[in-house]
Amino acid sequence: MAELERVMETKRQQQVNKLIQVALSDIFQKEAKEILGNALVTVSSIRITPDLYTARVNLSIYNVANPDELLAIIQLNTKEIRGLLSKRIRNKMRSMPELVFYRDDTMDTVIQLDSLMKVIKEKDDKIKELRDNSDFVDTNPYKED
Repeated sequence: MAELERVMETKRQQQVNKLIQVALSDIFQKEAKEILGNALVTVSSIRITPDLYTARVNLSIYNVANPDELLAIIQLNTKEIRGLLSKRIRNKMRSMPELVFYRDDTMDTVIQLDSLMKVIKEKDDKIKELRDNSDFVDTNPYKED
């Protein structure tokens, strides 16, 4: 579904997405330390509306105890971040889009799924070990070999 939406974007939308993503990434790395503290914030994706007036910014937030709290701080400082962004890209766009920040928790989900898969593998290994050490003989004549 995301790929289909990506194809339906205009070339200008794709260019603006990339422009904003690069500029915001640089801002979060270099200029927003007083807002972010020691947190690592990456811009995982940008989705700009067809009228180029609203940009939905997905952020991955690491190295902080409560990522949602940091997202709230970023949302409170949207005006300042938008001002820093406008200084960087003012020569490339007529109007500066409104920024709406969202938390991208894809990596959290991946880590959670990975830990579940490890638990399942450990249980499967224990079951295999029990079967290998058992003296039970399956005499089911319909069992396929």
